[in-house]
Amino acid sequence: MGPARLRQPCSLSCGNRCRILHGGGYFRCRGCHRLKYETQYEPAFGRAATHALKIRDRLGAKARLDDPFPEKPKGMHWKTYERLRTAWAVGISAKLRLFEPPAE
Repeated sequence: MGPARLRQPCSLSCGNRCRILHGGGYFRCRGCHRLKYETQYEPAFGRAATHALKIRDRLGAKARLDDPFPEKPKGMHWKTYERLRTAWAVGISAKLRLFEPPAE
């Protein structure tokens, strides 16, 4: 099962046990410091584009959404390739849907 992970209590705040405490005036968890992940600052279409670009990067393609979807890399299972292709298509359709004008 592996070694047990050490968890430390969030000092002077919520008391949750966390693996990572962030510094400042006090060492606290992400929630108490109100820290956000980088993607939480992106608009919705930006998150969809980032997700689609990560999929293309995993397949070894150029970082352009305009290019056709890349071929299956050697050694990748077809099931994995089809799952990534479906996730990419969903991400692209979500991105394009956000650019459409609202229906009247």
